[in-house]
Amino acid sequence: MPEPSTKSPKAYQFMFVLYPESQQPAIDYIQANWPCAWALHDKDTHTEQEFLDYGKHHDGNCPDWQIGDLKKPHYHFVVKFKNARYITGVAKEIRKHSEINDAAIKKCYNLYKAYVYLWHQNDPDKFQYDLSLIHISEPTRLQLI
Repeated sequence: MPEPSTKSPKAYQFMFVLYPESQQPAIDYIQANWPCAWALHDKDTHTEQEFLDYGKHHDGNCPDWQIGDLKKPHYHFVVKFKNARYITGVAKEIRKHSEINDAAIKKCYNLYKAYVYLWHQNDPDKFQYDLSLIHISEPTRLQLI
């Protein structure tokens, strides 16, 4: 009998980014209904590495932003479901409220690292967000009790 695969197409934990300028209905829905933590990143800036990566993926063209410019405000979400889900299922539910590409949703393999990224604890070169700006949804609070 073959060994079961360790790479399940389903997962319990996911992370993704949503933008309030175009995805606010999905943001509101997730915050109210999903077991998650989130933070608004509105002080992140573009880095030299992002500038170089942009050029590699856009035939050497320059972006319309400069190194050090503020990025668009965005929310980072870390979601932990009680039951395993497919990425496509997570995306389909988000799409009921706002557009999102399946590729924007990533399986989360380390909750600790995902949570501390919400305030950039392990990224001293990035803006350090205050812990008071980190939010936990009510479904998550209920799971913790």
